[in-house]
Order: sequence, then structure tokens, then C-alpha cells
Amino acid sequence: MSYVQADIYDYPRYYDVVFDQDTDAESRFLELLACRHGPRRGRRVLEPACGTGRVLRALHSRGWRVTGFDANEAMVRFARGRLAPVGARQAVHVARMESFAAPHRFELACCLLSSFRYLLSERAARMHLRHVARALVPGGLYVIGIDLTDYSRKGCQHERWTGRAGRTSVTWNLHCWPPQREGRRERLRARLDVLGRSERQRWESSWCFRTYDDEELRRTVAAIHELELVATYVGSHGPARQASELEVRLDRVLVLRKRRTTP
Repeated sequence: MSYVQADIYDYPRYYDVVFDQDTDAESRFLELLACRHGPRRGRRVLEPACGTGRVLRALHSRGWRVTGFDANEAMVRFARGRLAPVGARQAVHVARMESFAAPHRFELACCLLSSFRYLLSERAARMHLRHVARALVPGGLYVIGIDLTDYSRKGCQHERWTGRAGRTSVTWNLHCWPPQREGRRERLRARLDVLGRSERQRWESSWCFRTYDDEELRRTVAAIHELELVATYVGSHGPARQASELEVRLDRVLVLRKRRTTP
């Protein structure tokens, strides 16, 4: 059975089966960062590129007032359905990362799973960061989870995740071509295999991410004077361990804080 070309993000139910298994760890991690680095008062959170709303729902259950947006309408419909039972259906909107309008101010914003890399130009990345900065209260945090780029890598990489929901198993296969320093692009292909008692589906999507090494990412962040980098962590699961200057792992979490006064 061959793969059908499609936008995998148009199938939020199956996407959720794969990635929802990490939600509890991610929400606990975000709360720890908010407690450690954020303002003492207020529990309002904004999630750009919120996808299926899994993190928003988890944070809502922990007492946060949630708002999210995503560019994919299927994801937004799914997220609204997830939040409807707790009266937060209207908290999720269709919007783009570089041009959204925040309805009010937040103590925390978060963007995990390298979604920041969908912003394919320096202009788009800076526009997004400025929008987030305007949406934060003074002292508010923006937590960005991102995989940095190893430009020395010459071969392709492959990653595979599998999740289960009842009798349905969903496998996400991700193929990454070598990054291109010139043009700052990395090409990816994702294949989604769904196998259930009475169903078998196979979809395939391709897209590009923008590449960042440590210096490039820090330069982009430093251009936004309203935000300061206050901490860098390794990964977004398990113990919250801050990265050392000699850290070689590429999965990073940046904690940006809105300055109370702009230099």
C-alpha cells in the first residue's frame, strides 16, 4: 500500500496518538520553569502553534487560563473539541505565528517541538518574537523548544515514534536530509502509518524547517530587545537540567523573559 500525499496536520486525531504521550511531562516542565523564572503572580498562558491543544488542556487542568492559536484549521477544530468540556472552546483561534493578535497579556507563552523553525526567514522569526513580547506582562516568559542544527552532518537522519489508542496504532516516521547552511534550510519528510482493526491509512508530507546553530539562534533572540535569555535547558522531559556551555546535545529549551524596562 503506497503513501498518499497529504498534509499530515490535517489528521489531528492520529497526530495526537503519537505525541500526546509526552504531554504530562511537558506541562510539568513548563510549570517548573514558570515557578523558577517567571512572575510571582498570574497564571495565563499563550501557546503559538498549539496543534491539537494537548498542552493547553493539561495546563488548564493545573489551573492556568489558556489561549492558543494554530494556522491549521483542522488542528484548531480538534483543539476546540478537546477544550469544550472545560468551557474553553473559544480559547483557540486560527492565526499565523508571525501575525497573530493577542486578546490580552500573559505570564507564560510556550512553543515546543521545534515549531519555531516553521518561520522560514529572519524577518518572520523576529516578527513572531516581537508579537510574543507584546503579549507578555513584564517579567513574563516565552519558552521555546527547538532542535539545533549540526551543519557538519552529511548523511540523512531517521526518527520513528509509535503510539496506541485502543486497537489503533499510529507510527510517525521522520526522514531528514542534510541541512543546507546556505539558505538556512533542512528538508523533512514525515510518513504516518495508521493500523486499526478495520482501517489502514498511509499519508506522507514534506516541508522545510529553518536551520539554527547555537550562535544563529542567540543572534535572532538578541535582536529583540524586549526579551532577554535567562536560561537554557536540555530537552523538555524529565529533570529540568540547565545546559552547560560545553553541552553537545542539540535539543534545547530557551527561556526568554520580557524585560521590565527596555534597554
